[in-house]
Amino acid sequence: MKPHTIFLSSVLWCGVAGCWAGAQADPFQRTAPAQSLPNLRPGTSPAPATAPRPAATPASAPAEATFGTPRTSSDGSQTRVVFDLTPGVSYTLNPTFGGLRLDVKGARVMPAVTTRLGASVSEYRAGNGSVTLFTPFPLSLTDGWRASEATLASGSRVLILEFGPTLSGGASASLKALVRTATTPTVPSLSLTATPPVPRALAAQLPPGDTVAPANRAAL
Repeated sequence: MKPHTIFLSSVLWCGVAGCWAGAQADPFQRTAPAQSLPNLRPGTSPAPATAPRPAATPASAPAEATFGTPRTSSDGSQTRVVFDLTPGVSYTLNPTFGGLRLDVKGARVMPAVTTRLGASVSEYRAGNGSVTLFTPFPLSLTDGWRASEATLASGSRVLILEFGPTLSGGASASLKALVRTATTPTVPSLSLTATPPVPRALAAQLPPGDTVAPANRAAL
């Protein structure tokens, strides 16, 4: 029994030794490779992408100053017309035989044609830098109309025009310098008296070469 036991022990030892040697000579890796995780440090994360900013909107141009669209009211035969005056606007007052004309600067006159703003304003015409309010009666420097300025509670400035056949006053003291009158060119007077020609000798009035025949005294 002893030699048999020794034989089995030798076989088992050879098998174990062979397996160990085969494992050492195996060129293939039988285990999964070690995986290295990324090292995330505080403050090293990539910055998030920023959305593009919208383009800046250009500033809108200031609104153009305008003149016109008056407010009107009537009281019997009198008519009141009120204009808003924007900063920087200027005007002149021109009373004429047919109404009052305003020449405006510093603002664009709103074109318009309106009939009968009231009893004393038969027509309103505006455009090309001027405003004309036609009246059924002639205006002079002081008769038929009044003009003044006022400042409203909102701080805006207005021009107040009043028309009426019995009104008098014209422009207020502060607006006197704005009144313009149409000048009529002076026509030189013509004398109708005929001036007789200066008498000259008969021989001096004849063409050259002509002579005057002597008078026949026998025939007298």
